[in-house]
Amino acid sequence: LGLACLNTIAHSQTETRHKIISTIAISLPTLLMVGGWLLWKLSYYGNILPNTFYAKADTDFLAIVLKRGSFYLIGFWLSYWLFPFLVLIIYRIFKREIHSYEIIPFIILLIWTLYLFYIGGDFMEYRFMMPVLPLLMILIVATIAQYNNKYLLQAGLILIVLGGSVFHAIMFKLVASDMRMHHIDGMRNAQKHLYSDWDGIGKVLGDAFNYDRTITIATTPAGLIPYYSKARIIDMLGLNDAWIARNGVPHLVQAGHERISTFDYLREQGVNLLIDHPKLITNNELHEFSSELLDEFHVPLSLDDLPKNSLFLVIPINTGYDLLTIYLEPHPTIDKAIDTYGWATYPILDAN
Repeated sequence: LGLACLNTIAHSQTETRHKIISTIAISLPTLLMVGGWLLWKLSYYGNILPNTFYAKADTDFLAIVLKRGSFYLIGFWLSYWLFPFLVLIIYRIFKREIHSYEIIPFIILLIWTLYLFYIGGDFMEYRFMMPVLPLLMILIVATIAQYNNKYLLQAGLILIVLGGSVFHAIMFKLVASDMRMHHIDGMRNAQKHLYSDWDGIGKVLGDAFNYDRTITIATTPAGLIPYYSKARIIDMLGLNDAWIARNGVPHLVQAGHERISTFDYLREQGVNLLIDHPKLITNNELHEFSSELLDEFHVPLSLDDLPKNSLFLVIPINTGYDLLTIYLEPHPTIDKAIDTYGWATYPILDAN
């Protein structure tokens, strides 16, 4: 946008003095705000690109571009019936019928699309298209307005936009699982179930540990649990951890969750409680607590990797489910909570 403004100033029919003043007026606030922000990012994070980029951008480039990235983007255009507009926009570019004010949104949309290709799209509906939806709508409206004397065509294009929105709202939730994606209603409803009570986990841990920030917990959903518990959290998927984002071992093929921490790194960070991806088990059934349960944890580990006195720690969360964790490094606050609330602990015995 800034380059476009400078180009407009350069080609304006004004005196050189006015061009210089206009250039300073546009450039100085940008340099101060954006430039200052980038310098702060470098000093604080060590990188201009966000940590999430390194966590999401897999090394298998061809697998991402040819499979997940293209699948994600094609799915978006098909699900909302927007392919006709993509064809019309490209056609107008080749015919040089596109207006100058449309070029900037198109370039930004193109860059963002290439970025989504590179990181392999996403798995939560089409949230990564949200930042460019306003720009896309500008191009769609401009395309419809291009046919100002063809009212039936305009009406048809408008009906495509409206129909695509209705189609997506109805159909996407029916096919999302087949596409290995989550739809918004499903994610919203998941937190209402006792077996996925992540905010409940955070609240229970916060209350039991008296919000002790010296406790270190390792988990994959590093949002609700640290928010409510106030404990120090190691984000095992690396979205909040620079080392894991760059050095984590291969994990899922799911976009955004391709890496996970090594167990050695968790030990180096002094993790007291390993939650991993929360495993809520029924509290009205008998369970066997042996080393076979280690396979339920996503971080690669074996019985030989664990500290000598490691224990399975079962923490009641709600009326139906308890949380299965591994108590790695002793901590007085956790020991006190075990005694106070009567939490069950089990030695990790070799299943063989």
